[in-house]
Amino acid sequence: HPTNFFIIILIITIASTFPSIISADSNFWVSNGPFGAGNVIDISINNNNPSTIYVGSMGGIFKTTDAGQNWFPVNNGLRSSIINQIAIDPLADNILYAATQHGGIFKSVDSGESWNAINTGLMMLTVNTIAIDTTSSSTLYAGMNGGYAYRSYDSGSSWHLMVDGLPSA
Repeated sequence: HPTNFFIIILIITIASTFPSIISADSNFWVSNGPFGAGNVIDISINNNNPSTIYVGSMGGIFKTTDAGQNWFPVNNGLRSSIINQIAIDPLADNILYAATQHGGIFKSVDSGESWNAINTGLMMLTVNTIAIDTTSSSTLYAGMNGGYAYRSYDSGSSWHLMVDGLPSA
């Protein structure tokens, strides 16, 4: 397409005229991956070790332990490759929760090396968001389409529909 050709020529011209614009020492964003992840949906940073970052994507969960220089997939046990959100337990950063499209909620107790479904009590398995109570990390909240919200008091072993206080849409 002629427009794409023009854009490519423009980028090459700018790069050759102003090489510092594309250098790693500039103040511009540089993609370090994860490559092959598809669309990135969520990014979660370990507060206790900011070099450890998890990315939820259309292609699963990817992890880096060196602030994004190297990425690797951590999807063992996940039954859905579309990850809507990842939550890191603030009191035990080896415990992670993943809200997925069509697979429900998954929990890892080994920093993402393996995952297990924790869907007991959920009426649907498309989970848009998950949150950990900051005062009690065994209390979790999950949000679904249609205004449904669930709560777990036992670190996700069982889920209960929350019906009090939610306005109708």
